[in-house]
Amino acid sequence: MVLRMNLAVRLAVLCRMGGRIVVYRRSMWQLCAHFLAIAILVFFSTGATAETRVAVVMSRPIPPYKAALDGFKKELDCSTSIFNLQKKTSDDEVANAIKGEKPQLILAIGSKALKLSKKHLKDIPVIFTMVLVPGKVPPNMTGVSMMLPAKAHLEALKLVAPKVKSVGIVYNPKRSEARVMEFKKAAKPLGMNVVAITAKSKKDAFSSIKLLGGRVDSLWMIMDQDVVANFNLLLSVAVKEKIPLATFSYKYVEMGALLALAPQFEALG
Repeated sequence: MVLRMNLAVRLAVLCRMGGRIVVYRRSMWQLCAHFLAIAILVFFSTGATAETRVAVVMSRPIPPYKAALDGFKKELDCSTSIFNLQKKTSDDEVANAIKGEKPQLILAIGSKALKLSKKHLKDIPVIFTMVLVPGKVPPNMTGVSMMLPAKAHLEALKLVAPKVKSVGIVYNPKRSEARVMEFKKAAKPLGMNVVAITAKSKKDAFSSIKLLGGRVDSLWMIMDQDVVANFNLLLSVAVKEKIPLATFSYKYVEMGALLALAPQFEALG
């Protein structure tokens, strides 16, 4: 079971106002802070001990992953053993070390941790988080996808720029066709229209971004590597046309975008 974050995540809308970066917090999805605790109860329907033994598999020791772990520990009284995949240890060695700990539960943080768990840890309950696209997961796993619904993104844009009617998106159809279709579907009930232009490479994306100038009154950079590589061009088009540029990560607001919608990492735990 995978919970997509359209049900219950506390989000922060980060936007730039008059040279200042401002954070708007929205609470319309507050159940997610308790989702993992509920999932644990499902896994341990026979009853957990006072302090659950949890093996934490962390793709890398970065602040967002650590924040997710902190949030998890607030929801569950547990003892943790942390296994960092950046260390010079093979997946087999890590898996054997985890099994040796005899944990009651595994928390997989990040895509690499989930991949290892899928391959090597099929007999222990696993909860994953901080994963963008988890794909098909086996019966012993559940977790939270980081992919926020298009509707939430567009609502955030409306919150900050209520006069926006058209949204320009450049994307590689091999990677992002379904995502762009989701944006188009979500836009109509909000009185918005998505103008989407395809690009088969970073070079194509560069040319396609230029085509959006004068055709839309906002730009959205989705999580598509060919487009992200051309962020500076997107920003220059937005500045030239005096239209908002929205995206998926706070760091691009710091680089000049108008707004980003992203989950609070602690809530993902």
